[in-house]
Amino acid sequence: MGLAARVLKDWFGAEALRRLQVRFAKQVWPGDVLTCTAVVTAKRDDGGEHLVDLTFTVANQDGVTAVIGEATAAVA
Repeated sequence: MGLAARVLKDWFGAEALRRLQVRFAKQVWPGDVLTCTAVVTAKRDDGGEHLVDLTFTVANQDGVTAVIGEATAAVA
């Protein structure tokens, strides 16, 4: 989860994250190579903020999904 949170923070900035929800699907081990992938699923305005909803996954070097999640972030 730490990798996914860091990627989203780096993309949008920590102050822009409005929601972060994760589910752990598999164990991750030291030495695993992890890849985070995110897809924007919706764009909307709420209370004057421009928001994007995302789904994301974190997979290991074998393509096995370890973390599945959703997030909402404010964008300029």
